[in-house]
Amino acid sequence: MPVTGGEPSADPAVVALVQGDTVACTGTVIAPRAVLTAGHCAGDAPWPEVVIDGARVAVAGAIVHPGFDPATLARDLATLVARGYVLRSLAGFDLFPQTPHVEALAVLERD
Repeated sequence: MPVTGGEPSADPAVVALVQGDTVACTGTVIAPRAVLTAGHCAGDAPWPEVVIDGARVAVAGAIVHPGFDPATLARDLATLVARGYVLRSLAGFDLFPQTPHVEALAVLERD
């Protein structure tokens, strides 16, 4: 079961990321086949499975923020993409130059 603030979450947008029978992290559904999570949760494969409404969904790939720093956890963001989709392009945009981050645009296509 996903956790928010240390308690089980009833929010359907909050999902569990599991490795075997262990909840490794949580995430937020941001599109029908994409979950936003922490970058440290989406490092190298094998990626965790996503549990949505009790069903396990395999992850085909992870897009970790290009500025993620594992030492400081700065820009600790990643998007997990469910199987059935492929990443066609990824581009960074500096929409707010006064801040130390960049925005990313990922184009997904059905496999």
